[in-house]
Amino acid sequence: MLMWNISEPTANFLFDLSNWMLIAGAFVVFVGTIGSIAMGAAKSYFSDARIAANEAATERAKADAEIAREGAATANVKALEAQLALEKFRAPRVISEDAKQRMIAALKSFSPTPFDMAVTPAPEPISFATEISDILKRAGWKRVAPSGSIMLGDGENGSQILISQSPLALEMSSLKQTEWIGAFVALHNALRAAGFENRANIATDGSAAKNAIHIHVGTKQ
Repeated sequence: MLMWNISEPTANFLFDLSNWMLIAGAFVVFVGTIGSIAMGAAKSYFSDARIAANEAATERAKADAEIAREGAATANVKALEAQLALEKFRAPRVISEDAKQRMIAALKSFSPTPFDMAVTPAPEPISFATEISDILKRAGWKRVAPSGSIMLGDGENGSQILISQSPLALEMSSLKQTEWIGAFVALHNALRAAGFENRANIATDGSAAKNAIHIHVGTKQ
């Protein structure tokens, strides 16, 4: 039998102390286990939140990049449209051969309506006026000399020099409506159908000469 060199009260005290320490240790283990589980869940939550935040930031960056690309593409399209519009503005007015044939067909029945030309003295208006004159002649219309005093050229092929506010305008005297209104309207519509808007005016104040339908070609706008 093992003999301890302690008294019974001391043995009882140490026994009770050991039991309390065992209980305390068990409690600490219990608390540690609960804490480990809880903190593991918290760690997982924050890790998931951080991953989600990173993924969201990545998606935002992708979206921002896509918006930037779309913005650049839109800007490029607008720049191209502006460039095309500028080139169209700079390009001289030219009537296509198909449009010429359609105009001739639409105007032939009004032969030999007289017309004259007034033009802004610049290369583009002069060239466009010449095209219109050639079409009307091919349709059987008769070009006559303008009544103006300031002329470019002479005779029936001459043009009155006129600084027109309109790129293209037609005018006739109201006194000639009975004879020429059909031809006047047909010419207005034929030019529009070919892609050239024009201002049509029937003068009631005596400002338009009665000898012809007057075609005014100004600077392209």
